[in-house]
Amino acid sequence: MQGLFLGLFLNASDFKSMDNKQLLEQAGKVAPSEVPEFRAEVNKRLAVMKEEDRKNYKADFKKAMDKNLASLSQEDRNKRKKEILEAIANKKKTMTMKEYRQERLDLHDCACEGPFHNHEKKGKKGKNQAIISINALGCANFF
Repeated sequence: MQGLFLGLFLNASDFKSMDNKQLLEQAGKVAPSEVPEFRAEVNKRLAVMKEEDRKNYKADFKKAMDKNLASLSQEDRNKRKKEILEAIANKKKTMTMKEYRQERLDLHDCACEGPFHNHEKKGKKGKNQAIISINALGCANFF
């Protein structure tokens, strides 16, 4: 019951005060509207971990995520995914591409730093400008 209340009253500043184990326990429990902040915090921590620690933490994170989302129906998973994508899109509207990448929310490899834009040309994609689908990455289900 205490975990339920913790999950209901979390806000972005609380993620910074959690240790890695506490963040791990929140995988899949975070409200969709808070996923961008949660994801940014997890990615900041992953960036400073040694390679082996990062690999292990990601594996543990996936296990925790799978466990915490196991009780959701496919319909609920799809609804959650849609809400997460909307939260990321809303956050994206307030940021430059550089800021978006710094928070590790970036889903493509454009190196531009200005406002968001689309590099796709009719029938053609640049070698280094391919856009990666969020579905291909599983990002919405990862957090």
